[in-house]
Amino acid sequence: MSLNDIRIYFNEILPKSLAAVQTSSAKSQEATIKSHLCVVMSPEFAEALANSLNIAVTKYESLFGPLRSAGSQEEFDRKLDE
Repeated sequence: MSLNDIRIYFNEILPKSLAAVQTSSAKSQEATIKSHLCVVMSPEFAEALANSLNIAVTKYESLFGPLRSAGSQEEFDRKLDE
């Protein structure tokens, strides 16, 4: 990170192994982080991108209604336990 650039990393978190049935031990397994993409841009371009995304979301919401909440890790864990 420097004064001249902003980096946005797009990664995927993968479990070490997938189980057909979730158990309490499944949560304690280590995850692997797979890097997919890093976008490097100037702070000025990052601000323009943020503004463009905000406009796009506002237009989407005006057509289709408010977005669903993103949820939290706790909610995700609770659903896995069900």
